[in-house]
Amino acid sequence: MRIYEWNKIKKDFKDTILIGNGGSIAINDCFKYKSIYDYAIEKNLFSTETVKLFKEFKTQDFELVLKYILHAKTINTILSIEGFEVLNNQYDKIKTNLIEIIRNVHPYYPDIESDLIRISNFIQNFKTVISLNYDLLIYWAVMLEKDKFIDYFKYNNNQLQFNVNMNGEKRTEVFYLHGNLILGKDRYGNIIKLRANAQSNLNDIIGKSWEDTNTTPLFVSEGKSENKLSYIQNNHYLNYI
Repeated sequence: MRIYEWNKIKKDFKDTILIGNGGSIAINDCFKYKSIYDYAIEKNLFSTETVKLFKEFKTQDFELVLKYILHAKTINTILSIEGFEVLNNQYDKIKTNLIEIIRNVHPYYPDIESDLIRISNFIQNFKTVISLNYDLLIYWAVMLEKDKFIDYFKYNNNQLQFNVNMNGEKRTEVFYLHGNLILGKDRYGNIIKLRANAQSNLNDIIGKSWEDTNTTPLFVSEGKSENKLSYIQNNHYLNYI
């Protein structure tokens, strides 16, 4: 297999670029962890009960476990079953774990600002950008020149919701195939984008938004490829991409 220098072939590639974890690792080594679940286990951030939940459901997907707990809370309420407080506490613990992990591993905006300018300039050369990463690097790069990009989120009921009917734009499309920290799902299943400015740190972007039990984060943290595919196919935003 022959490897070509990008500068010699870049004129032939203007359509779509697929950005994987290697792109993020090139900016910061903190993204080397295989998954946020692995990080949680390694750092002993989970309680014994939380570990049992993930093992019982045979998943590494935070959003799926949170959804199951919400379903259990609804059933307990309807059938007047005791244990609502236990479920509520477990739900809050997992969300807190998730936020803690992200805050621990993710760099802050000022630390990588110079890299973001280079990223923004580079991805503007393509018609479509598809990121496989949950981090905020592409999001922050896009925010530097918002008029050059489109992600098909528009305001509806005071929320930024995904709308595939927006087309004909001559701007670079940006999609997150594995979800992203800025994306969430509300209680009605709508895919929403959290609102923040380019200088906001992680606390501003996800802290307050994820404290709302009606919003769950949208990103794929499953370890196995077949589980990732199943999750993607059952989410209308991810499946559309």
